[in-house]
Amino acid sequence: MRNVEWLRWLLMIVLAVIAVYFFLFKSQGAPPPPTPRVEAVKDPLLRDSIQSQLNRVSKEPTKFDPRLKLCMLYDANELNDVAEVCYEQLSGLLTEHPRPWYQLALLQERTGREAQAIETMKIAASHAAETEIALPNWQIGRMLLDSGRSTEALEYLTKAQRKIGNQPALMATIMRTHIESGNPQIAVDFAEQNELVRTPLGPYIQQLLADAHSELGNTSEAQEAMQYADSRTPSMNDSWSLEILRMRYDLPSLKMRIAAAIQQQKWEAALRLLDQLDQYEPPTNATRLQRAGCLIQAGSPEQANAIIDGLLMEAPDDSALLIAKANAQLEIADKRQDMTKAVQALETSEKLLEIDDADLNAYFVNIRALILLNRHLEAIDSCRAAWKMNPNQPTPVLMACNLIQANQLWKDNEDMLRAMAEKNPRHPTAGSMLVLSLVENGRIDEAGLFLNTLTDPNHDGTLLNRAREAYAAAKAGADQD
Repeated sequence: MRNVEWLRWLLMIVLAVIAVYFFLFKSQGAPPPPTPRVEAVKDPLLRDSIQSQLNRVSKEPTKFDPRLKLCMLYDANELNDVAEVCYEQLSGLLTEHPRPWYQLALLQERTGREAQAIETMKIAASHAAETEIALPNWQIGRMLLDSGRSTEALEYLTKAQRKIGNQPALMATIMRTHIESGNPQIAVDFAEQNELVRTPLGPYIQQLLADAHSELGNTSEAQEAMQYADSRTPSMNDSWSLEILRMRYDLPSLKMRIAAAIQQQKWEAALRLLDQLDQYEPPTNATRLQRAGCLIQAGSPEQANAIIDGLLMEAPDDSALLIAKANAQLEIADKRQDMTKAVQALETSEKLLEIDDADLNAYFVNIRALILLNRHLEAIDSCRAAWKMNPNQPTPVLMACNLIQANQLWKDNEDMLRAMAEKNPRHPTAGSMLVLSLVENGRIDEAGLFLNTLTDPNHDGTLLNRAREAYAAAKAGADQD
């Protein structure tokens, strides 16, 4: 109890300081925001980001949003001391806003001051009481629960539920609170009434159900729940905290954003981020290759080709660079209809396959080059070779099936069509194509038996009817003979 009283006195002092700030804001204008020590910010990108945000604050010194973003920038980049001062100062600018208190509480929790964080979050909740903002109450409930104060936690979580409704992560926290309060049966009933196992958090709910049934002595129910359980506690992922995460501005995080943009195939965005990175450090071979890959996909293969040529001068036998070069050539061939580039890419792929006959990337170049050169039978053979060398990789089979369908090359490609039909029985066309292949090869009875298995509504109706007609005509011809 003494600790709680001490924290309350401390908060009263903080509130008094904020009252002074508020008076200064009204009488003398907003004071300058806190700034970090020069030696605390070594990353050049972060230093520029902070200065840019300070400039925005200086232009609008009494506005809330620029100061909040400055505090969040400090917070997201782990400048904890100056972030804390910034949040406290901001609370004096707009005394009734819950956001500075909310972020300050999470900062205090993150730096090991859990009891103080709870009291600070209560202030945030008091300022949010008249609004639809329920996040502070949810956070208080979570903090109390993590501190072993489950009975107190339930009160705040229930308040949050009244405003948020049946949000799965909140409902899961309430269920856990019932269990830790010694009410496992209420937790089981709560899960059933709200059908929580049907939510995206179903595996975690099963873990909670296993815990609850274990406490109730329901051994078989606990064992059944454990078969589907996942013990990982779901994150709140509230919008305010996610906004903080997005405000990390340093070179490592910039490189992570580049990689994420490439993975999401956002080529133009990745190129802009690479331009930004170039302002702070010289391009490396890795970032130059990333840029080339983005340029290929963004419609500038010639530029990509020039970059890759420069890299190949330093490492002429590098297989990754040779694949990148071939992909650039294929894009030029496709966009400019310059088939000499397709021939060059084909030659590169053949050389790489001589070195490593399981190189899947080399096969993909090879297949695409053959398609551009209208050598479809050879492209299918390349798909077949890729599949045999990489039997667990479905892409070569899918590419082959697309080529077979587009060019109606049923007869000699039963193996690829069967592989697709058996691996993916619900594929809309593979089954019908296999029937057509069997008919073409004169295996009419086998075609009929397989045709009878194609009952899934997912199958393409047009091609399925064509397979039926081909089988019927072949069957009639065989019967006449």
